[in-house]
Amino acid sequence: MKRLKILVVEDNPLHQQTTCKVLDTLHTEYTIASNGELAIELSEKYRPDLILMDISLPKINGIEAAKKIRQNEHPPSWIIALTSYTQTELYSKWHDIKFDGFLGKPLEKAELLNLVSSLIQD
Repeated sequence: MKRLKILVVEDNPLHQQTTCKVLDTLHTEYTIASNGELAIELSEKYRPDLILMDISLPKINGIEAAKKIRQNEHPPSWIIALTSYTQTELYSKWHDIKFDGFLGKPLEKAELLNLVSSLIQD
């Protein structure tokens, strides 16, 4: 995880803090976007390897932001939905979105490591 650049897209300060605490223990490089519009902008400037994308965001929601980010000239390697929705709910509502994985809130270190490890191996 040390080599990955991560963009955390989360509008809730408490969830930002919780996610950052997990990432700090992994000694990763990350930056935060507080809305979907800023996420799109930062994904071009920061060029993250991984985006942890909240679904319910102000201005542009996480679904629309993910779609636009995937269209960027330099899309990230992975976009993971970070949400309180269940994976089944996400698939049934937004099956056309190409998320690489789904993690629940609050972010758990072990779940993040397992998912990222499986993505790297693929």
